[in-house]
Amino acid sequence: MAVDQAQFIFGPGSGWASLIQYVDGTAPTIQQPRKFDVQQSMTIAFDSTVKRLMGSQIYPRAIGISDGKVTVKVKLGRFDAGIANLRMGQTGQPTSGTTSMADDEAGTIPATPFTVTVTNSATWTRDWGVRFAATGLPMTRVASGPATGQYSVTSGVYTFAAADTTLAVLISYEYTISASGSTVTMQNQLQGNFGLVQLRYQGVYAGKKLGVYLPNCVGNTFNVDTKEGDFVIGEMDFEAFSDSSNNVAFIYFANP
Repeated sequence: MAVDQAQFIFGPGSGWASLIQYVDGTAPTIQQPRKFDVQQSMTIAFDSTVKRLMGSQIYPRAIGISDGKVTVKVKLGRFDAGIANLRMGQTGQPTSGTTSMADDEAGTIPATPFTVTVTNSATWTRDWGVRFAATGLPMTRVASGPATGQYSVTSGVYTFAAADTTLAVLISYEYTISASGSTVTMQNQLQGNFGLVQLRYQGVYAGKKLGVYLPNCVGNTFNVDTKEGDFVIGEMDFEAFSDSSNNVAFIYFANP
C-alpha cells in the first residue's frame, strides 16, 4: 500500500529532455538526452476546461471537464545546439561548424588601393554594413566604384573612395567556423509534423525528491530574450499528450 508522505521543495530543481522522434516521423538511431543546464525555473501546469451547468441559481448544479492540457515552461541560463533542437526536432541536427559575426571590426582606410581586408576574409560569407567610427553613421554599399561615403565588397575585401582615405571605419560581417561550434537549421515542414520529446523534472529538499515524467511532449516556443546589464535567460515551452498506453504524466512523491 502506498504511503502518503509530505515534503517541501526548494529551488529551481533539475530538468532533462530527450528527443525521441524527428519532425519527419523517424526516430534517432541513439537518443541524446539533454539536461537543462543552469535551470532557472520549470513550471508544469495541469489545466482543464470546466463546463458549468447553470440553472436559475448563482452556482452551477453540475460541473464537467471538456478538455485538459499539460504545459511546461522551462527557463534556463545556458544554451547548446542539442537543447535548441529539442524544440525544432530537425532531422540530422545539429551539424558541426557554425557561422559567427564580426561586430564592428575596426579598420582604417589606407591610400591606394583604398581597401581593407577583414581579419576573417578567408571564410567571409556575408556583409552586414560599414559605419564611420567617428560618427557612427552608416556608409552606403555600391556594386563598384564607390564615391565618398560609399563602399563595395568582394570576398571580405572592402573598397572605399579615395576621398575617405585615413578615416576610421567599423565593419560588421559574417564568417564561417568549421573547426568548432554547432548549427541547427530550422526547415519549413508540412503542417501537423512535429518533433516528439520526453521530459523529466526533479526537485529535492532534505533528502526527499519530487519528480514528474512526461512521456510525450511537443515543443511550442523557444525564446531568447536579451536585456542590457544582465544574463540572457532562454525560455522553452512544451505541451504534453498521452502515450500509446494512454499515460499523460507520472508524478513521483517523497522519493528517498
